[in-house]
Amino acid sequence: MIKIECLSCFYGRYHAVKNISATFNDGEITAVIGPNGCGKSTLLSACCGQIVSTSGEILINNTLITEMSRTEIAQNVALLPQFRLVPDITVETLVLHGRFPWIGYPRIYSNEDREIAKQAMKRLGIHEKSNLLLSLLSGGERQRAYIAMLLTQNTQNIILDEPATYLDIVHQLELEKILVELKKEGKCIVTVMHNIGNAIEFADKIAVMTNGRLLALGTPQEIIKSNAIEQAFNVSIKKREQYDFFLNTY
Repeated sequence: MIKIECLSCFYGRYHAVKNISATFNDGEITAVIGPNGCGKSTLLSACCGQIVSTSGEILINNTLITEMSRTEIAQNVALLPQFRLVPDITVETLVLHGRFPWIGYPRIYSNEDREIAKQAMKRLGIHEKSNLLLSLLSGGERQRAYIAMLLTQNTQNIILDEPATYLDIVHQLELEKILVELKKEGKCIVTVMHNIGNAIEFADKIAVMTNGRLLALGTPQEIIKSNAIEQAFNVSIKKREQYDFFLNTY
């Protein structure tokens, strides 16, 4: 569980997150939506200690993040950032990096570490490319390798910033299936999504942000009734069929 109380953060000189309070629960998928530049990525980075808040509190599994070491944070929260470098390493080496919070120096992987990484690669369908350099993969394959690294980290809380980037429709659906499985295992999943229709169908809760503020947090049905989506995006949302939503610009 991740609990945020009266959180404010700056990104450089920009006041990116403004007095946000929210709780992301175990066993739920929360989709964070909002216009570009509204503070979504900054909020997610703050939740794993990568950006220091200027005020407010963040609790990870009921412990203040300010009282946790970097290793303890990494053992409890895994982050897939929106932008990543492409190091000159193999897929397997990258995925094994997910074990760093659990092993000391020097980096000596146990058979259990390697098995966890292997199963994560199989789960994402990239095990057969484990010996290839990341630079030789397509954008979608590389994204799946990073998600496999995230799973290898084996944390209670999983934060993903636009995880569907570069993924074709088949692998987007496979990713959603994996996240649902992790939710059923009791994990807390928080993910930025740009497709509002997918967020409504897929997530248990939706957090709507605009201009650094949280407009609303609730179930998809509650969010639709709140008009927060219209306010954030300046669009209208209508229900065409039972599970079919579309947006119209004003």
